Amino acid sequence: MSKKPYVSFLTGFTPLEVRSLRERQMPKDALSLTGFTMVEIVVMLAIIVLISAVLLANFPGFNESGALIRARQELALDFRRLQNYALAVSNVRLEGGSIEYSPRIVGAHFDIAAPDSYILFVDRAGGTLNRYDEGFDGVISRGRFQRGIKFSRLYVDGSCGTAGYNVLDVVFKTPEAKMTISADGISPLGCSFVKVEMETPNLNLTRTVSVWITGYIGTE
Repeated sequence: MSKKPYVSFLTGFTPLEVRSLRERQMPKDALSLTGFTMVEIVVMLAIIVLISAVLLANFPGFNESGALIRARQELALDFRRLQNYALAVSNVRLEGGSIEYSPRIVGAHFDIAAPDSYILFVDRAGGTLNRYDEGFDGVISRGRFQRGIKFSRLYVDGSCGTAGYNVLDVVFKTPEAKMTISADGISPLGCSFVKVEMETPNLNLTRTVSVWITGYIGTE
C-alpha cells in the first residue's frame, strides 16, 4: 500500500506541486541567474589593482614626477638637518660610525661632475675653510637621487648677481647656523640665497631647493 503524499492544509497542494507552480510563474532566465561569491570578488579586485599598478609604474610622467618630488623633499630635509646640527652644537655621527664632537661647521657639497649625488660633511679645522676636502673632512652621509634624477644647475642669487657654478659648498656655522657659500672655490659676496635645480632624465621636469642666508629653506 503506497504512502499518500503530504498535502498542505493552507494551499491544498503537495510540495512538488507548489514547486512546479512557482517555476512556471518565474521568468525562464531567472532559474539560471547566479551571483558572485566573495572569493570571485576578491580575485577580481586583486586583478584590477595589479593592472593599475603596472600601468602607473610604466607611465613616465607619473614615475619621473614622483621621483623628482621625493628627491626635492629629501634634499630640503638634509639642509634642515645640517641647520639643526649647527644650532644645537651637537655631536654628529659620521657614516663610518665614529662621532665628531661638537663640530663648528657642517655643510653640503655638490659637484656637477657627479650630478646624481651630494655629500653632507663636517668641515674640520686644518683643511680648506668652508669647503669639502675629500679624504680629510668627515662625511656624515651621502645623498643619492633615484630613477635618473640629477641636479642640472648650481647657482647663487642676490645683490651679487645670478651665476652658475660647477662646484658648490653650502656650510652652516655654530651656534647661529649662519650660512656661508663657497662656489668654485670662492665666496661670492652679497648673495642672498643659493639654489640647487634638479631635473628628470626624459621629460626634463625641474624642481629647485633654495637656502637663504636668513635660514629659510624653500622648494619650488
